[in-house]
Amino acid sequence: MRRGTNPLLTFELPEPITISALFITFRQDERNVLEKSLNDVTYDKETGVISLPLTQADTLVFDASEPLWVQLRLRDNLDNAAVSDPIRVDVGAVSYTHLTLP
Repeated sequence: MRRGTNPLLTFELPEPITISALFITFRQDERNVLEKSLNDVTYDKETGVISLPLTQADTLVFDASEPLWVQLRLRDNLDNAAVSDPIRVDVGAVSYTHLTLP
């Protein structure tokens, strides 16, 4: 993922479920730098795919000199909780951070 871009992240659950709560946490240097919730994603209940669009402002909080760790936490409609293993994402640098594209 490159800083200053707006990628679409997708996560596929092992099986489709009804999600009642969801948090996607982005960590760098042992601290949370961004967190998204169920309101920020699109969830396809038939395929179990979670889609999360990030904005330029979101990706500009990431530091290209540190690995980024992404982790999903969710609860289903039966109150079962699940947590993913942390996913390592390398962050690419951008030379100009004040870019606003049409």
